[in-house]
Amino acid sequence: MSIRTKILLFMLLLMSAIVGTLSLSLYYTEKNILERAEYTRQQQVILAWTQVCRETPPQLGSSDGAHYFDKFFAAPSILERHCIDKTGKIYLSANPTNLGRQAANVTFRTDYPPNDMGFISEAVLPDHRAVIQVDTPIRVRQNEPVLARLVFSKKELNSKMEQKLREASARIYVVSAIALIVGCIGILFLTAFFSNPIQTLISGVRLIGSGNLEHAIIIPGRTEFSALANEINLMARKLRELDKMKSDFTSGITHDLRSPVTGIKLCASNILDEYKTKSFPKIPEQTLHILEYAERLNRFIDSLLEVAKIESGKSHLRISTANLEDIAARVVDSYRPYAQQKKLQVNLVVEHELADISVDIDKI
Repeated sequence: MSIRTKILLFMLLLMSAIVGTLSLSLYYTEKNILERAEYTRQQQVILAWTQVCRETPPQLGSSDGAHYFDKFFAAPSILERHCIDKTGKIYLSANPTNLGRQAANVTFRTDYPPNDMGFISEAVLPDHRAVIQVDTPIRVRQNEPVLARLVFSKKELNSKMEQKLREASARIYVVSAIALIVGCIGILFLTAFFSNPIQTLISGVRLIGSGNLEHAIIIPGRTEFSALANEINLMARKLRELDKMKSDFTSGITHDLRSPVTGIKLCASNILDEYKTKSFPKIPEQTLHILEYAERLNRFIDSLLEVAKIESGKSHLRISTANLEDIAARVVDSYRPYAQQKKLQVNLVVEHELADISVDIDKI
């Protein structure tokens, strides 16, 4: 599994968890708000009907307040509304057939109702409907006690609340879906922002590793990815320099090996020619040249071994005092066989005395 896929899955799971948590939080917050709003509305309904009963004298009939209440506060959840006098008879009701009837369970309590909501009780009607009954004792003109009663359908209240919760849930689901879609799109862009530079780095490193040291990894910007690309490009440049040094070293080795070997070959050829011409006095000189070239070849091999010591940090210079004229004479002598083969004469001319220098004679 690629790192892009891992990041994508992790971010999707994280986004889903966040959206789910926020959705649940919004749902319960909306539920509390709806419950408080419904409680406030029911309180307003109870207070409004209580005010109607307070302003209506205990006599059979209707009132303008009752019409006002029906216009602004009537709802399917209100099954009955009564104003009950001190004898327990209904003198104001939404249903005219109830006027003058004796109300059930009438109690004039002397304590004050909690939360201005009246005294709440639950009951079941003969038709098996569950209801909530709210009785609020008040006093009208001449301090006469009356009872304001409202009967609510529990089913209607619950269904109304459930409908509002379903509507709130639908809104929350839509918002959550939009947030999830936008989050997924953002995650795709975010993973692309991270994965594309990584893929560029991988491709570039593979090309450099395959030997294409001229390849440069380009990642614009000033991010960590661009800094890493610059470091890789710097490494590739140093590798190119090392590769060039290796090529130069190989070329130098070829030349340095060929020089003493050619000298040995020429000296041996000269010895053979002189032997054929019976010119024996010159043979010892050529033999000395062969020994010198062999010694040079041996020193060069030692220098190759010295390269390994340099890489491991174990190389040491053997400094000694040497004369520049002697060093130059040794170089000129190394080219004499070539000159003799071409019937040329090579001489070293030193006009002034050269000073001694401190060098490693084997490495110069």
